Amino acid sequence: MRSRLIVVVVVLAAVSSGCGLGGQSERFADTAQVLGQFADRLGQSADLTYAAEYRVSGGDNVTVLRRPPKALFANPSASFIVTPEYVYVCEKDTCQRAVNNARDSGTAYADVVAGITGPGFVTPQTVLGLIAAAAFGPGTRAETSERTIAGESSSCADVTNHGAEDAPPDFTVCVTGAGVLASFRGTTPRGRADIELVQFSSTVDEIALDPPHTATIVDVTAVEPPR
Repeated sequence: MRSRLIVVVVVLAAVSSGCGLGGQSERFADTAQVLGQFADRLGQSADLTYAAEYRVSGGDNVTVLRRPPKALFANPSASFIVTPEYVYVCEKDTCQRAVNNARDSGTAYADVVAGITGPGFVTPQTVLGLIAAAAFGPGTRAETSERTIAGESSSCADVTNHGAEDAPPDFTVCVTGAGVLASFRGTTPRGRADIELVQFSSTVDEIALDPPHTATIVDVTAVEPPR
């Protein structure tokens, strides 16, 4: 939610700075408005219930389940589960369990998520950060298009940097009408990411967000991704 708010503030500042100046300032405001719309839509994903499977270039497919306040990130052999009380890392028949003391799970457990999903994956929170950074750049341009991805109508933006030193590298992002990340291709702080939605459902069984009932639970101070 904080990243979403940042982008909205950037949009308002950009529009104000563009009024009456023409040329580059107007293009800056237009780009900020486009990116702000994408950020506002993508920011809704934290409140949605959905099941999504992503193709990850150079890695295993990643499954994301969300049923607030719970979430799961999984590859074919391991999973990371977030609940209000605990976080779990499960592999084979064993789950690490630690108390969830984080105010912002997306930030606090970013390394664990990356360890499960691999370096080629990207979360909506990371994409929101890139959108916010791009909205600041007067040399940034955003071209929009529409696609159908995994059966979902999605809006896409090709974001390019035309000389702004502090703007992020070029990236392409697509977001479904409901606000789910549909695809991303670009460079993140963790490296190159390339993902695309291949399966989607708006329903999630609550039991899918619990550790397997046959798993051995091992209490730890802090969970770690599989090595």
